[in-house]
Amino acid sequence: MQHTTTPSLSSSSSPSLNPFGQNLGAVRPRKSPQLVQICAIADATGSSEPFARGASQILQALANELPQRIAQVRFGLVASRDADCGEHDEQLLVDGDGSALREAIGHIRYIGGDDADETHFWSVRDALQGYPWDTGPMRRKAIVLLGSSDSKPVPGMSLDQLVLQLANARITVFVICPANANLRQLAELTDGLYFELSNEPTAAEVQRLTQRLTANMTQTLSGAAAGVGAESAVAR
Repeated sequence: MQHTTTPSLSSSSSPSLNPFGQNLGAVRPRKSPQLVQICAIADATGSSEPFARGASQILQALANELPQRIAQVRFGLVASRDADCGEHDEQLLVDGDGSALREAIGHIRYIGGDDADETHFWSVRDALQGYPWDTGPMRRKAIVLLGSSDSKPVPGMSLDQLVLQLANARITVFVICPANANLRQLAELTDGLYFELSNEPTAAEVQRLTQRLTANMTQTLSGAAAGVGAESAVAR
């Protein structure tokens, strides 16, 4: 009598499929690394120096931590000054690596700043319109604004108009400022991220903020939903 052999149904001869018919054992290609551009705007007016010591430590932490967490990250740095007093913002770095950012932080000069309110919204507008943002595929763009006080409005531009331009450019905004400063509105209106930092921060306060900031920036800028509108949060 002739015997027939039943074919084996083991996983070695037939791939495991999910309910959609996809091979669970197939090797998926890695996603192309994203390029993240970050333009930091730091209050460099003379009246901001106590706040600035903490802000500089935060920028140093970004230079050290983010390149270890994000595949490709490039930094810019702007020293924000009193534009309405005839002082011009100083572009200290464009598309540099972490090492270049650490060096640029050491070149920030704190000058002027006799009036109470600054012109940080003006600096954001100028960075939005003048920084060499990359428009290629798989790009993420962010502005990190560190300011110690309220900002005067931009002449001829409402805050809503500034927010709309940021949204159209798909720039995520991270704001670090005291609790009562109107700068936080920029983060709230763009669904961005706001971090509270006192005018004379302690070392412990700076350390806690830095840990939250780097974690949130990594998640927001390396995630699929990055961009204006991706997340709304107030980090305390």
